[in-house]
Amino acid sequence: LKSARAVLTSTASMEGASGVAMLAVPNGAIDPKLVYQLEDLKKQREAFQQAKNDKAEAVVLANIATLHLVCSDLRGALEAALAAQAISAKTKDTEGELTQLIIAGHAHVALGEADQALQLARHGRVLCEKARETKFAGPARGAVTILDAAAGAMQGFSGGQDLAPSAALLALVCLEVAKGNVDIALPAGKQVLDIFEAAGENGAAAVASLALANAHVQAGQAEDGARRKVLLPMAHGHASAAAYHAGRAKRWFSALGAQSGAAAAQAILELERIQSCSNMISKGAQFSYDNWNTLNP
Repeated sequence: LKSARAVLTSTASMEGASGVAMLAVPNGAIDPKLVYQLEDLKKQREAFQQAKNDKAEAVVLANIATLHLVCSDLRGALEAALAAQAISAKTKDTEGELTQLIIAGHAHVALGEADQALQLARHGRVLCEKARETKFAGPARGAVTILDAAAGAMQGFSGGQDLAPSAALLALVCLEVAKGNVDIALPAGKQVLDIFEAAGENGAAAVASLALANAHVQAGQAEDGARRKVLLPMAHGHASAAAYHAGRAKRWFSALGAQSGAAAAQAILELERIQSCSNMISKGAQFSYDNWNTLNP
């Protein structure tokens, strides 16, 4: 995905005669590529079911769930993700189960089902302990923390059809954070943050800010590692951005009484690399992506 706008349009999804969720485009037409992809994935699932290949079926179901998110079909994404999660649990695929749990949890939040999302977040923390020796565990732990914060801050969220694409995009952002795919998470996260902030949905905006802070931390760690290899000093652009978004997230969560979210944001602010950017923390209101990579050089 080259830009956040390639992920979702601003229009709501709708059900076709076949029962497959389809993405509406501005002129009211239906994107046939998405319909074809969904139908093809369903055929693949049936084939793997017949072959009794559980792991392959779980992968296909996870792809179906993700595509439903792209179509803004939150209920379809939830059903596919839960089915995939159940299979991954049976086959003891911890990484797969965590990934599918993130999709299902954020779909629950967007559908106003915060209690179910909290249950998944608790289970996710247990899974992160099982996966602690893998490279996936760190980003996944951050994504589970974001899910827990979302369930607390977005209780009763009911954005309706107008905000369904944005809620689905937020779920996709958190999924990419879990996978460590910051090249997707950062532009998409910024877009969805702007949408929720403009709509006055402070709970969702707080979650987007927390996701952005996590993504910038991940990006900064990768950048630091690359610079060390060529004997360059550490840069501060991503750390400054993480400080800015974590500070905003903390203020929003605190105002909403969402203590788990505020604590998650504070944990980022207390990271040594983030504290080194004290100028950005104290003057976060002056932050802009137009000059973020030149601050605190």
